[in-house]
Amino acid sequence: MIFTEIEQSIERGVLNFVVTGAVRSGTGVIQSTLNSLPRVVCHADLFHPDKKIRKNCYLKYFSDDDYFIYNVTNPAQFLSHKVFDHPKYNELKVGVRILYDAVLRLDLFDYFEERYREGDFCLIHVIRNPVASLVSHIQAQKTNKFFTEKNKDHTDKKPFPVFLNEEELIDFIKNYESALGKILNCCDDQLVIHYKDILFDFQTTIRKVMCFLELPDPLFPVHCPIKRLPNLPVRDRIANFNILRKNLPYTYRRYLEAEDLV
Repeated sequence: MIFTEIEQSIERGVLNFVVTGAVRSGTGVIQSTLNSLPRVVCHADLFHPDKKIRKNCYLKYFSDDDYFIYNVTNPAQFLSHKVFDHPKYNELKVGVRILYDAVLRLDLFDYFEERYREGDFCLIHVIRNPVASLVSHIQAQKTNKFFTEKNKDHTDKKPFPVFLNEEELIDFIKNYESALGKILNCCDDQLVIHYKDILFDFQTTIRKVMCFLELPDPLFPVHCPIKRLPNLPVRDRIANFNILRKNLPYTYRRYLEAEDLV
């Protein structure tokens, strides 16, 4: 059964995909898990704002030095000519993780739509409450701890709550909503998954992703290479939560009161 599915995939050619979402939304878990599967590669941080990180991620897979350079490299040509349809180790599924901020900065919405219309392209869209994403991002930056390997013990203490600047939060939500809406409308072939589902039912969620990418159904539970750092509920991780809930306009306050604030 598995060999039949692989042979059919070879006949169809390479399936290209993008894993997208806000920072700290669970895209890293999906990307790293897919990378642990046979005949799949999902690149990470090829568009990271830090040049050193971006270059190192590129050189982990590619043998040349043509990594992406902002304001120099054409992003559409980079994706089409360097990443998609060019598997180095005969992978059947080739993906790249691109976060909202990079999608907005590079204005990739038309490119996604064009690739979708050409065929053999899809999106895996991970959605998390923007307040939770921002809080997690700030705490990770302060502690310089973004994740831990699944098979390693750690004694990390839960980070202290953070103060959220109202203007910073509003700007983050505006960019989040802009990217979210445009991505939902630019490609009909996309799988939308939610962070809470990754958190509370990882096996079911990753099986949905594998089915969407037409990967063979695994006989055993899929191993997740990384795990969530220990932390408090999001409400308790915001030192000025009550002040924000009182002062923010409803358009933004509703994210503080949403059930998906996890």
